[in-house]
Amino acid sequence: CEDWAEFEEIVDYLIENYNEYRDIKIIAIDTVDELIRLAEEETCDASRRASGKKCTMNSAFGGYGGGRKYLQKIVTEKIATLKRLYGIVCIGHTKLKTVTEQGMDETQQYQQLDSNLNADYDAIFTNKADIVAIANVERDIDSKSKRVNETKRWLYFRNNGFINAGGRFPNIVERVEFTAKNFIEAVEDAIKNSMTNPMADKDFEKAKQQEMKANEEKAQEFADNYVANVEVSVDDLKALIKGIDETNRKKLIAKVKELN
Repeated sequence: CEDWAEFEEIVDYLIENYNEYRDIKIIAIDTVDELIRLAEEETCDASRRASGKKCTMNSAFGGYGGGRKYLQKIVTEKIATLKRLYGIVCIGHTKLKTVTEQGMDETQQYQQLDSNLNADYDAIFTNKADIVAIANVERDIDSKSKRVNETKRWLYFRNNGFINAGGRFPNIVERVEFTAKNFIEAVEDAIKNSMTNPMADKDFEKAKQQEMKANEEKAQEFADNYVANVEVSVDDLKALIKGIDETNRKKLIAKVKELN
């Protein structure tokens, strides 16, 4: 997506044409950093449209965090809408952050590997995610030669004090070597271990298929009743009106004026 309008257009298209794309089970947002950048541009544009004044994120919608709240709202709405029909995987970058908890002085600060996003933007995704996993490359280095003996990619599912992973499954493994097979097994085991009444593998598979069918029926109902929230500019309207015959054009212009 080149801009926020195109992102909205794709979301609407995937929902309005759900019957055509129902074989798609997962939509990946790659990356959330880029999605936030597009949303920041849209936030400033929306503030200018509302006030007629140029702005930055800090001054958008009257300042005092108004722009950030607007951004959180539009991103949350679009992700939540997609989630009604598709599984969502959000991919982002990480960075080392220096953490100072309440009551700590500078000597008590520590570092964590966490999302590249600021906390309020990161919360848009992590507060609603079932699993927040962080990938980390770890190297075994010979202390004498300083050469790398071995390099492994790990996927962490739980916070170990340095890597800030987590989620809604308390019994999920701390980490697995990063492969698709290991990821799927870790998640399925976590779901099984969270059940009040444990299931045999055969029953688990049957329950999974039943839930998928029920979810697809809910998704179909949502798609059938979905109405896109399309914002049309005056220039767009003028271009559309040009292609309409005189009688209907007059009716349309009257209706546009009635709706202000």
